[in-house]
Amino acid sequence: MSRVTTATTREPGVCPVGHDQKSGEPTDRYDPAYEWVERGDKQVLALHSFALGRAFLRVGSGTSQAGFSAEYVGGLVRKPLLYQEGADHRAQRKAIARFFTPRTVSERYRDMITRMSTQLITWSATQPVVALDRLSLRVAMRVVADVIGLTESKIDEMELRLDRFFEAKPSAEGPKIAYAVAQAQTLVQFGSFFLHDVRPVLRARRREPQDDLVSHLLAQGYSSTEVLSEAVMYAAAGMVTTRQFICMAAWHFLERPDLRAAFLAADSPERHRILAEIIRLEPVGTMLLRTAEEEIVVEHDGERIAIPAGTVVEVPIRATNADPRVFGEDSLDLRLDRSCPAGVPRSGLAFGDGHHSCPGEYLALHESEIFLVELLSRDVTLVQEPRIEFNEVARAYHLADFLITVR
Repeated sequence: MSRVTTATTREPGVCPVGHDQKSGEPTDRYDPAYEWVERGDKQVLALHSFALGRAFLRVGSGTSQAGFSAEYVGGLVRKPLLYQEGADHRAQRKAIARFFTPRTVSERYRDMITRMSTQLITWSATQPVVALDRLSLRVAMRVVADVIGLTESKIDEMELRLDRFFEAKPSAEGPKIAYAVAQAQTLVQFGSFFLHDVRPVLRARRREPQDDLVSHLLAQGYSSTEVLSEAVMYAAAGMVTTRQFICMAAWHFLERPDLRAAFLAADSPERHRILAEIIRLEPVGTMLLRTAEEEIVVEHDGERIAIPAGTVVEVPIRATNADPRVFGEDSLDLRLDRSCPAGVPRSGLAFGDGHHSCPGEYLALHESEIFLVELLSRDVTLVQEPRIEFNEVARAYHLADFLITVR
C-alpha cells in the first residue's frame, strides 16, 4: 500500500495536518522558541527551538534529571547512569563506552543479531499472521540481555516480565486507587525481575566475571539493589525504545514502496542515514526533562535567557526535531535527501545531546538495520496497522497489535 503525501500549509508555530509523522499530536508546536507553561501546580519552561533545546542539554553542570521517575532513586548510594552528574557521571560514561563502540558492535553483536533476525523471520514465514511488535521485542531483548549480562534465565520468560514492567500504567493525576494498584504491581514486577533474572546473574558473575555490564558494576562495588536499578535503566533504553523504533520504521517502509526499495538498495551508512531521518521524525522518547539546580544562562538569537534555580525545563523532542529553522519547511515530511546544517545530526535530538546523550545510539541503529533488512527482503503484507499508545513514565509512544504476514 503506497502513501501519497500532499503539500500542506503551516499555521505559524503549529504542526500541519497531512504530513508523514505518525506519532505526533495536534498540540505539538515548535513556536515560540520557549515559553512558560503550567504542568499541574508548577510553572515549567518549555524549549521548542532545536538550537535552544540543544544549548540547554549541552550545559555541562548545574542540572539534574527530572524525568524517568527520578524521585525514586535518591536513596541509592550510586545512582544509575541516567541520574548521575559531574565527575561520577563522566567516569562511568567513559568506562561503559567500550560496550557500544562501532568495533564492539561489529565484532560482538552483529552475528548474533543477524542469526536472531534470520531465525525470527524464517519462523514468521511459517505462521498465518505475526505481531511485529513481539518480533521486535525479542530482538531488542536478546541484544540488551547480552550487553547487561542477563544470561542466567530463559529469555522468553524475562521478556514477558520486563514487558509487563514497562507497560503503560495509570498516571498519578488519575484515580488514586488505580494509581495505588499500579504502583503495587510495579513493585511486585520489580521484585520478580530481580529474583528470576538479576540475582542468578549476580551469583554467577561474582564467581566468574564476564565482559558485560553486571561484571563491570560488581567490580566497582555496586550493591545488588544498585545493579538492579542500573539493569532496569539499560533494559528500558535498549529494549523499549529500540523495539518501538523498529516497528515505527517498518510501518513507514511498508506504506512507502519507494522508501523500502531505497533502504534495501543502500549500503550500511546510507541505511543508517535513512533510519536517522525516520527517528528524527518519529522520536520514541518524546520529552527530556531536567531541573536547573542553579541559575543557568543560555543564548538564543542574540538573547540571553536566564533560567532560575529550581526550574523544571522540558525539551519536547517532536517540536525540536520539527523546527523549520533547522530542518526546513518540510520538516514533518520523511525525505531521503534532507540536508541538515553543519553540526546538526540527521536524527535531531532523538538520541538526546550533551553529556546525557544516548551511548547506545550506534547499536540501536545497527540492530534496527539488520532486522529490517531481513524482514523487508521478504514478501511482507501489512494486515493491521498498530495501535498507538503513550507511556507516561517513559514519555514514549508504544505501538501494539502490529500484524503482518511474511512469506
